[in-house]
Amino acid sequence: MHWQRLSAPREWFFYTHRRTIWRVLPGEWQDDALIAFTIQNQSQDLNRFRTSPFWRDRFGDASTSPHRFRWASFYQAIADALRAHRHDRQPLIRFLQEAQSRVEGLNLLSGDQFSDGCKGFIAAIDPFTLFALFNRGIRDSNRQAIARELAGFLGVQEPVPQSFEPPSARAFASPSAQVISSGERKDDPAQANLLRTTHSGARAYHATKQDAMMIHSP
Repeated sequence: MHWQRLSAPREWFFYTHRRTIWRVLPGEWQDDALIAFTIQNQSQDLNRFRTSPFWRDRFGDASTSPHRFRWASFYQAIADALRAHRHDRQPLIRFLQEAQSRVEGLNLLSGDQFSDGCKGFIAAIDPFTLFALFNRGIRDSNRQAIARELAGFLGVQEPVPQSFEPPSARAFASPSAQVISSGERKDDPAQANLLRTTHSGARAYHATKQDAMMIHSP
């Protein structure tokens, strides 16, 4: 690599990274644009970036606001379907272990550390960790692939979101970033309590929604 000093600085906006060295691979439009800007001296299409799902809530046109929160019904459907596994999460664990061979972004689940010091695939999972699998800082195409696999396994009919904005992606770089399993037993009581809480919250939500429909019905 031969470095050439530029006569004048060139500024790049939106799609940036905090690390000193950033490996950028072609394939996604943001990466292709950055490579073309850097290597081929092309201009950045600022309008495409500012109106893309991740940035348009802050920098896009006001007319794009109706597109917000289209992911909400999908998230609700996943939460509802997950209630069926509140007493036995092993089928869900087996599905995730099998899916990691064909879906990019699930291999981090193989790095759980157990009480004897050994590492392996997770032995238990809670609802928050499950949602974090497709709600973290990875490409939207990978988020959609993981969400699609989960939806298929859970029998969810809601379409996979084309956009995940405006919620920020959760930091989830490695299994050690949060507690995934106790490493001592397959059914961790804490995670069982989380699933029961999710189930109770969903029941309360649907009951409230039904009451509201009855109140407002003609």
